[in-house]
Amino acid sequence: MSQDDLDADRVCKLLEHWVVLAVAVFITGCARRNFSVLQLLREPIRLSGTIQGNVGVAEVPTWFPVQESVIEVGGGALYGKLRDLPLPARTDGANQQMVRLQIDFSRISLSPSPTSFILTYFPWFRFLSEPLNFDAVGRAADYVADCARFLLARNGTAAAVETDGETRRVRAAGGLEIAITGTPALRSLALSHGPARTLFDLEAKRIEVARRMFPAAYAAGQELLNTPDRPLHVDMASDGERLTLTAVESDAHV
Repeated sequence: MSQDDLDADRVCKLLEHWVVLAVAVFITGCARRNFSVLQLLREPIRLSGTIQGNVGVAEVPTWFPVQESVIEVGGGALYGKLRDLPLPARTDGANQQMVRLQIDFSRISLSPSPTSFILTYFPWFRFLSEPLNFDAVGRAADYVADCARFLLARNGTAAAVETDGETRRVRAAGGLEIAITGTPALRSLALSHGPARTLFDLEAKRIEVARRMFPAAYAAGQELLNTPDRPLHVDMASDGERLTLTAVESDAHV
Protein backbone atom coordinates (compact mmCIF):
# COMPACT_ATOMS: atom_id res chain seq x y z
CA MET A 1 0.00 0.00 0.00
CA SER A 2 1.40 3.41 -1.01
CA GLN A 3 1.85 6.32 1.41
CA ASP A 4 -1.05 8.12 -0.28
CA ASP A 5 -3.29 5.10 0.32
CA LEU A 6 -2.19 4.96 3.95
CA ASP A 7 -2.97 8.66 4.42
CA ALA A 8 -6.39 8.31 2.79
CA ASP A 9 -7.14 5.20 4.85
CA ARG A 10 -6.33 7.09 8.06
CA VAL A 11 -8.72 9.89 7.13
CA CYS A 12 -11.49 7.44 6.25
CA LYS A 13 -11.07 5.75 9.63
CA LEU A 14 -11.35 9.17 11.26
CA LEU A 15 -14.64 9.81 9.47
CA GLU A 16 -16.15 6.32 9.51
CA HIS A 17 -18.17 6.61 12.73
CA TRP A 18 -19.88 9.69 11.26
CA VAL A 19 -20.69 7.73 8.10
CA VAL A 20 -22.15 4.86 10.15
CA LEU A 21 -24.25 7.39 12.08
CA ALA A 22 -25.43 9.02 8.84
CA VAL A 23 -26.56 5.66 7.46
CA ALA A 24 -28.46 4.89 10.67
CA VAL A 25 -30.16 8.30 10.74
CA PHE A 26 -31.07 8.01 7.07
CA ILE A 27 -32.64 4.56 7.50
CA THR A 28 -34.56 5.75 10.56
CA GLY A 29 -35.87 8.74 8.63
CA CYS A 30 -36.98 6.50 5.79
CA ALA A 31 -38.75 4.10 8.17
CA ARG A 32 -40.61 7.01 9.78
CA ARG A 33 -41.14 8.78 6.47
CA ASN A 34 -39.74 11.89 8.09
CA PHE A 35 -36.75 13.63 6.50
CA SER A 36 -36.62 16.67 8.77
CA VAL A 37 -33.07 15.81 9.83
CA LEU A 38 -31.89 15.86 6.21
CA GLN A 39 -33.48 19.26 5.73
CA LEU A 40 -31.75 20.57 8.85
CA LEU A 41 -28.41 19.44 7.45
CA ARG A 42 -29.00 21.48 4.32
CA GLU A 43 -29.28 25.00 5.74
CA PRO A 44 -29.44 26.84 9.06
CA ILE A 45 -32.79 27.52 10.70
CA ARG A 46 -33.30 31.02 12.10
CA LEU A 47 -35.85 32.09 14.67
CA SER A 48 -36.50 35.61 15.94
CA GLY A 49 -37.59 36.86 19.33
CA THR A 50 -38.38 40.12 21.09
CA ILE A 51 -36.77 41.78 24.11
CA GLN A 52 -38.71 43.82 26.63
CA GLY A 53 -36.65 45.18 29.50
CA ASN A 54 -34.28 42.38 30.47
CA VAL A 55 -36.40 39.51 29.17
CA GLY A 56 -36.28 38.01 25.71
CA VAL A 57 -39.13 35.85 24.46
CA ALA A 58 -39.47 33.59 21.43
CA GLU A 59 -41.72 30.77 20.30
CA VAL A 60 -39.58 27.79 19.30
CA PRO A 61 -40.37 24.22 18.14
CA THR A 62 -40.22 21.60 20.89
CA TRP A 63 -37.32 19.85 19.11
CA PHE A 64 -35.23 23.02 18.79
CA PRO A 65 -31.90 22.59 20.70
CA VAL A 66 -31.89 25.96 22.42
CA GLN A 67 -28.53 25.64 24.18
CA GLU A 68 -26.81 24.54 20.95
CA SER A 69 -28.17 27.50 19.00
CA VAL A 70 -26.27 30.70 18.27
CA ILE A 71 -27.77 33.94 19.56
CA GLU A 72 -27.25 37.31 17.91
CA VAL A 73 -28.28 40.59 19.52
CA GLY A 74 -27.74 44.16 18.42
CA GLY A 75 -26.34 43.34 14.98
CA GLY A 76 -23.57 41.22 16.47
CA ALA A 77 -22.86 43.18 19.65
CA LEU A 78 -23.66 39.91 21.43
CA TYR A 79 -22.93 36.78 19.44
CA GLY A 80 -22.18 33.19 20.41
CA LYS A 81 -23.61 29.85 21.44
CA LEU A 82 -26.27 30.36 24.08
CA ARG A 83 -24.73 27.68 26.31
CA ASP A 84 -21.45 29.64 26.44
CA LEU A 85 -22.99 32.97 27.48
CA PRO A 86 -24.23 34.15 30.91
CA LEU A 87 -27.83 34.16 29.72
CA PRO A 88 -30.14 31.97 31.85
CA ALA A 89 -32.88 30.50 29.70
CA ARG A 90 -35.99 28.46 30.39
CA THR A 91 -38.90 27.11 28.39
CA ASP A 92 -42.58 26.79 29.18
CA GLY A 93 -44.79 24.35 27.31
CA ALA A 94 -47.22 26.10 24.99
CA ASN A 95 -48.47 23.06 23.07
CA GLN A 96 -47.14 19.79 21.67
CA GLN A 97 -45.34 21.53 18.80
CA MET A 98 -44.08 24.78 20.33
CA VAL A 99 -42.65 26.09 23.59
CA ARG A 100 -42.11 29.62 24.85
CA LEU A 101 -38.46 30.43 25.42
CA GLN A 102 -37.52 33.13 27.95
CA ILE A 103 -33.98 34.48 28.17
CA ASP A 104 -32.71 36.63 31.04
CA PHE A 105 -30.53 39.46 29.68
CA SER A 106 -30.04 41.19 33.05
CA ARG A 107 -26.41 40.07 33.30
CA ILE A 108 -25.48 41.66 29.99
CA SER A 109 -25.16 45.39 29.39
CA LEU A 110 -25.89 46.44 25.82
CA SER A 111 -26.27 49.96 24.51
CA PRO A 112 -28.54 51.00 22.98
CA SER A 113 -31.05 48.62 24.52
CA PRO A 114 -31.92 45.95 21.94
CA THR A 115 -35.51 45.06 21.15
CA SER A 116 -34.97 41.78 19.30
CA PHE A 117 -32.68 38.79 18.96
CA ILE A 118 -32.08 35.94 16.51
CA LEU A 119 -31.41 32.28 17.25
CA THR A 120 -29.68 30.19 14.57
CA TYR A 121 -29.24 26.42 14.61
CA PHE A 122 -27.28 24.25 12.19
CA PRO A 123 -26.18 20.69 13.11
CA TRP A 124 -22.81 21.45 11.52
CA PHE A 125 -22.16 23.92 14.37
CA ARG A 126 -21.04 20.85 16.35
CA PHE A 127 -17.87 20.90 14.24
CA LEU A 128 -15.35 23.67 14.76
CA SER A 129 -14.16 25.90 11.95
CA GLU A 130 -11.08 28.08 11.73
CA PRO A 131 -11.25 30.92 12.41
CA LEU A 132 -14.00 30.11 14.91
CA ASN A 133 -17.33 31.40 13.59
CA PHE A 134 -20.93 30.38 12.97
CA ASP A 135 -21.34 32.26 9.70
CA ALA A 136 -23.34 29.65 7.79
CA VAL A 137 -26.42 31.55 6.64
CA GLY A 138 -26.31 31.87 2.85
CA ARG A 139 -22.94 30.08 2.68
CA ALA A 140 -23.61 26.53 3.83
CA ALA A 141 -21.05 24.89 1.52
CA ASP A 142 -18.33 27.31 2.62
CA TYR A 143 -19.04 26.68 6.28
CA VAL A 144 -19.06 22.88 5.99
CA ALA A 145 -15.89 22.96 3.90
CA ASP A 146 -14.14 25.07 6.56
CA CYS A 147 -15.25 22.57 9.23
CA ALA A 148 -13.98 19.62 7.18
CA ARG A 149 -10.62 21.28 6.56
CA PHE A 150 -10.19 22.14 10.23
CA LEU A 151 -11.20 18.63 11.36
CA LEU A 152 -8.56 17.14 9.07
CA ALA A 153 -5.88 19.65 10.06
CA ARG A 154 -6.57 19.12 13.77
CA ASN A 155 -5.97 15.40 13.22
CA GLY A 156 -2.68 15.91 11.43
CA THR A 157 -3.81 15.84 7.80
CA ALA A 158 -2.97 18.79 5.56
CA ALA A 159 -5.97 20.04 3.57
CA ALA A 160 -6.98 23.01 1.45
CA VAL A 161 -10.31 24.32 0.16
CA GLU A 162 -10.87 25.15 -3.51
CA THR A 163 -13.89 26.87 -5.05
CA ASP A 164 -15.61 25.49 -8.14
CA GLY A 165 -18.91 27.28 -8.73
CA GLU A 166 -21.31 26.16 -6.01
CA THR A 167 -18.94 23.37 -4.99
CA ARG A 168 -16.21 23.60 -2.39
CA ARG A 169 -13.52 20.93 -2.73
CA VAL A 170 -11.49 20.00 0.32
CA ARG A 171 -8.35 18.32 -0.99
CA ALA A 172 -6.49 16.36 1.66
CA ALA A 173 -3.15 14.58 1.82
CA GLY A 174 -3.31 11.12 0.31
CA GLY A 175 -5.50 12.21 -2.61
CA LEU A 176 -8.76 12.23 -0.65
CA GLU A 177 -11.26 14.83 -1.82
CA ILE A 178 -14.44 16.04 -0.12
CA ALA A 179 -16.81 17.89 -2.47
CA ILE A 180 -19.53 19.95 -0.80
CA THR A 181 -22.13 21.36 -3.18
CA GLY A 182 -24.89 23.87 -2.58
CA THR A 183 -25.11 27.48 -1.44
CA PRO A 184 -27.17 28.68 0.33
CA ALA A 185 -28.57 25.16 0.95
CA LEU A 186 -26.43 22.02 0.75
CA ARG A 187 -27.38 19.61 -2.02
CA SER A 188 -24.73 16.92 -1.66
CA LEU A 189 -21.50 15.88 -0.01
CA ALA A 190 -19.17 13.39 -1.69
CA LEU A 191 -15.93 11.81 -0.51
CA SER A 192 -13.67 10.24 -3.11
CA HIS A 193 -10.27 8.58 -3.35
CA GLY A 194 -9.27 7.27 -6.73
CA PRO A 195 -12.20 5.34 -8.22
CA ALA A 196 -13.93 4.93 -4.85
CA ARG A 197 -16.66 7.43 -3.96
CA THR A 198 -19.11 7.78 -1.09
CA LEU A 199 -22.04 10.13 -1.68
CA PHE A 200 -24.61 11.80 0.54
CA ASP A 201 -27.19 13.36 -1.77
CA LEU A 202 -29.36 15.38 0.61
CA GLU A 203 -31.53 16.76 -2.19
CA ALA A 204 -32.30 13.39 -3.83
CA LYS A 205 -32.31 11.57 -0.46
CA ARG A 206 -29.79 8.96 -1.50
CA ILE A 207 -26.62 7.53 0.05
CA GLU A 208 -23.89 5.56 -1.70
CA VAL A 209 -21.22 3.95 0.50
CA ALA A 210 -17.99 2.63 -1.01
CA ARG A 211 -16.86 -0.55 0.75
CA ARG A 212 -13.21 0.31 0.16
CA MET A 213 -13.56 3.64 1.99
CA PHE A 214 -15.96 2.82 4.82
CA PRO A 215 -16.12 -0.95 5.36
CA ALA A 216 -17.98 -0.76 8.70
CA ALA A 217 -20.76 1.41 7.26
CA TYR A 218 -20.95 -0.82 4.19
CA ALA A 219 -21.14 -3.96 6.33
CA ALA A 220 -23.90 -2.50 8.51
CA GLY A 221 -26.01 -1.70 5.47
CA GLN A 222 -25.20 -5.04 3.85
CA GLU A 223 -26.41 -6.86 6.96
CA LEU A 224 -29.74 -5.07 6.76
CA LEU A 225 -29.96 -5.88 3.06
CA ASN A 226 -29.57 -9.58 3.77
CA THR A 227 -32.17 -9.82 6.56
CA PRO A 228 -35.85 -10.69 5.95
CA ASP A 229 -36.93 -7.70 8.06
CA ARG A 230 -35.54 -5.05 5.77
CA PRO A 231 -36.29 -1.40 6.70
CA LEU A 232 -39.46 0.03 5.21
CA HIS A 233 -39.57 2.85 2.67
CA VAL A 234 -35.95 2.54 1.54
CA ASP A 235 -34.60 0.86 -1.60
CA MET A 236 -31.32 -0.93 -0.90
CA ALA A 237 -28.91 -2.36 -3.45
CA SER A 238 -25.32 -3.56 -3.46
CA ASP A 239 -22.91 -4.60 -6.20
CA GLY A 240 -20.22 -5.87 -3.86
CA GLU A 241 -18.28 -2.61 -3.90
CA ARG A 242 -20.94 0.01 -3.29
CA LEU A 243 -24.07 0.05 -1.15
CA THR A 244 -26.87 2.35 -2.34
CA LEU A 245 -29.76 3.50 -0.16
CA THR A 246 -32.57 5.51 -1.73
CA ALA A 247 -35.58 6.88 0.11
CA VAL A 248 -39.07 5.92 -1.01
CA GLU A 249 -40.88 9.16 -0.37
CA SER A 250 -44.55 8.23 -0.81
CA ASP A 251 -46.51 10.29 1.73
CA ALA A 252 -43.28 11.35 3.43
CA HIS A 253 -42.90 14.28 5.80
CA VAL A 254 -40.11 16.56 4.61
